[in-house]
Amino acid sequence: MMSNEILQQLLNEVKNINKKLNSMDAEIKTINQRLENLEQGQNRIEQKLNVTHDQVFRNTEGINSIKEELDTIEAVTKENLYDIAKLKLIK
Repeated sequence: MMSNEILQQLLNEVKNINKKLNSMDAEIKTINQRLENLEQGQNRIEQKLNVTHDQVFRNTEGINSIKEELDTIEAVTKENLYDIAKLKLIK
């Protein structure tokens, strides 16, 4: 009779251990899913960051080009002003 009680206690302990292991398995699956979601989110963020970087680079090139054109326009305008002043003196 004593050995039946011990066996029953052992069986109950094994059942408790199995419940805990099943609970841990479920938690691990949830954690793995969350990690996978985080990785996917990180990949989307990296892609958006790359697109943004490319856009900023293109905009910077455009701004530099506009600055160069404005410098050229400024130089030509100065020349025109000098020419106009000379022409007024000739009159």
